[in-house]
Amino acid sequence: MSLRAVLTLATRAAAVLPLLSSGALAQYTDLPSTLPCGQRTWVSGATVSPRQDPSDIAVLAFRSSAPPGQVDYLGEGLANGINRRLIRAGLRVRSAWPLRYAEPVSPEEVREFKTMTGADYVLAGEAHPTATGAVRVRAFLFRTSDGARIASEEREAPREQLLELEPLIALSVARRVRPSLSDAARQRIVHHLTRDPFAYERAMLADALAAERTPRSVAEAVLAYSEAVRRDSMFIDAYISLAHAYADLLYHGWAATSSSELQLAQYGLAAANRAIVLDSTAAPAWTARGRLLVLTAPRTPEAAWVAFSHALAYAPRDPSVWRAYGRARLDAGDFSGAEAQLAWAVALDPNHADALSDIGDLRLYRRDYSGACQALNQAIARDPWNPYAYSLRALARLRLSETRDAWGDAETAGRLGLRLVGQAVTAVVDAYARDTAGAAQRLKVYVPRRGSTEVPRSISAWEGRLLALAAVGAGDPDNALGFLQRVRPRSGALWAVMHDPGFDPIRTDPRFEQLSALSRPAGARPPMTVLSAQGGQGDNGAQGKRPPAKRTEPRTAAAP
Repeated sequence: MSLRAVLTLATRAAAVLPLLSSGALAQYTDLPSTLPCGQRTWVSGATVSPRQDPSDIAVLAFRSSAPPGQVDYLGEGLANGINRRLIRAGLRVRSAWPLRYAEPVSPEEVREFKTMTGADYVLAGEAHPTATGAVRVRAFLFRTSDGARIASEEREAPREQLLELEPLIALSVARRVRPSLSDAARQRIVHHLTRDPFAYERAMLADALAAERTPRSVAEAVLAYSEAVRRDSMFIDAYISLAHAYADLLYHGWAATSSSELQLAQYGLAAANRAIVLDSTAAPAWTARGRLLVLTAPRTPEAAWVAFSHALAYAPRDPSVWRAYGRARLDAGDFSGAEAQLAWAVALDPNHADALSDIGDLRLYRRDYSGACQALNQAIARDPWNPYAYSLRALARLRLSETRDAWGDAETAGRLGLRLVGQAVTAVVDAYARDTAGAAQRLKVYVPRRGSTEVPRSISAWEGRLLALAAVGAGDPDNALGFLQRVRPRSGALWAVMHDPGFDPIRTDPRFEQLSALSRPAGARPPMTVLSAQGGQGDNGAQGKRPPAKRTEPRTAAAP
């Protein structure tokens, strides 16, 4: 089966149009607004030693424009590329989430970024095609302590020479932010990742598509990255991003059959291994390899832990590596190990939205609903376009009797491109609101037709969790177990999600117990239950309250 056919199955799209987007972030400006949930202060449990060199920087997507129906990838692609070059030079670059925020227009707005991100500098700009076919780029560097614009630069180049502008802008910014920039760091910034203009633009497009995090956009990103590496077999960054995109397809269950899942895993590992061959010190390549190995060999994750160890050896202070390692530990059923790694990610970057979402997920498993809410509030404040954070917060809200706002969060998750997730979470909310008929109706499309001989497609642990929770709430334990039984692979990720408190009504069912035993990794232990200050252990506040108990915070540790 060809790569294009596999990805078409994965997304169930009639056609894949690489230059067209399945959605654009701009369409989400009218998302429902919901109040934060939870009342208690949440802390990461780890601290980082104060830095002597204030060179943190947040990079925003450059303002740009594209013809109707096409992906507006030029500005975001330039920002992504500058981000990566600054990281290579050793500067501390804040999480990628600021990319999607608007450029500040006043000193007050610049100063707000200090509060929001902790960054000492903010880079913004604009990139527009000209009438002659060239691209004009303007960049602005702001200092967050006083809101002043301390540098600006304007450059123009023909479209086919666009890849020349990115390293020049990155070098200019790095010199301004860190005047003592070494020659080695300068070389890492100006080093050309590819000399092929077409490969460069395809990678830029793929970055923008991957950021949308929908089944179709990630599949389109894979195709664009694949075109880039076919044009330039030495394009390390494209190989790394390709491997991570494959891991995303596998993790979220966006493959239609078990055979295509195997093929996607093989393609992903081949991309990660190729990047490691080209540069054995590339931490993101080792991280991608670790993610893929956990997914392909869930019962023997030791090789994945070795890959993550290599990544941390080359990038010990990169929060994205710690976050990926923590998520992998969580999906392998290692709750305590996950907590330690995720705590480091948040310690290194308190605004790391994905790490905060994962911590919120871990708190849900531990029945610490207020703590989960607080972490998820922070995650959404930092990245308002993260559908997974909204989905998890909807589940946490239900435990605190915030049903109305849970509906808003569920709707937002669906509108951000994850229809199945949005429908499933909304069905869970319906069930909690005692509208079991509404919950059953929402689930109907995902339940195999009675008497059908068609084999239902396998689903990810994430999808199985939400669909099964909705079925439990609708009073349909048989379909709840059916959804869980469709999860592939039956591994630590399935075992972990089965600890969701929403499964308490069927936890003693022999079929549930058997499935849990089959998917339990060797040495895995259930999560430590923490009493919630609002509702007690595993308690839904609407169904009665118990005496509040003090929550135990993670241990404080020294910085890595």
